[in-house]
Amino acid sequence: MAIAGKKRIRSRRGAPWTPAELKRLGKTPDSVLARRYRRTIKEVVAMREHRRVGLVTAPRRWTMREILLLGRFSDREVSRRLRRGCAAVRYQRIQLRIAPWRAWKGRKWTHAQQSLLGTQPDEQLALRFNRTVVAVSLRRCQLKIPKPDPIFPPWKPQDEALLGVYPDREVAQRLGRDILNVAWRRRQLGIACHYDHLPWIDEQLAMLGVKTDDEISRLTGHPLKSVRMKRWQIGLPKPDQVMNYWGPDEDKLLGTLPDAEVARRIGRDIVAVRKRRARLGIPNPFPQHRVWTADEIALLGTLPDKDLAKRLGRQHYEVTRKRNVLRIPCWRPDR
Repeated sequence: MAIAGKKRIRSRRGAPWTPAELKRLGKTPDSVLARRYRRTIKEVVAMREHRRVGLVTAPRRWTMREILLLGRFSDREVSRRLRRGCAAVRYQRIQLRIAPWRAWKGRKWTHAQQSLLGTQPDEQLALRFNRTVVAVSLRRCQLKIPKPDPIFPPWKPQDEALLGVYPDREVAQRLGRDILNVAWRRRQLGIACHYDHLPWIDEQLAMLGVKTDDEISRLTGHPLKSVRMKRWQIGLPKPDQVMNYWGPDEDKLLGTLPDAEVARRIGRDIVAVRKRRARLGIPNPFPQHRVWTADEIALLGTLPDKDLAKRLGRQHYEVTRKRNVLRIPCWRPDR
């Protein structure tokens, strides 16, 4: 009597790791994982150590050596070193009333030190405060204080008397300073900005909508924002010096040639050509998408889509999409 032998289980040693197997690393014991997925224990251990996945150990008592690590490193680092859960490490630290680990403990900035930021270079203040240059620069940037420029001399009382009386641009030109430095000093002293509203005369109003806003601002002395606001209040469109008005010869070309060819000949954008043609009510005799005829539709499914596209002078995706819309089965040689 023949005894049937046991079925030999095929090993998966060296096979690629699936996402399901990688997900169970560290959560299931190595021996159980190796038996379940028909791998060797050495292979499972090597993959787990390669991915830096630690095993969850059973609950155990805290030793004095482990307690001394609390607070000296972050909870995540202590959890990695002791192979304990991060929540368990944090709970034990709180129970023992140990302060958490701080990556950086710096001195506090006093009001007198902060008031000197921006008045002298960062290097001099770093030597004076016994701090690093990076710390001084970082604190100055946090307070939004511009970096002092050694080219400009320190502010004098007669210079500060001009702040708020004239616009910042004019004060900067008089004192030979940067406009950003003037605005910062004015805000630091709590002085309001000077608003110089120049009256608009008839000659200046006649320029609106004819010349560009930059040119009007340069000729009249009005700020650029004031010129734009005045033009919007009157209801005048923005002039465009790049695109001239359409001439009769250009309008005659619309509809006689494709829009791309017309745009190339007259030197305009294709979008401008389409808008002009639509505004004049001229139909497009050269549409980009050809209309399907009855003879072309009758050929769908009789030849492969690629061959039929070459025959009709269309794209491959157009033929496939049209056939799918009409629910026509594709061509098969056995039909």
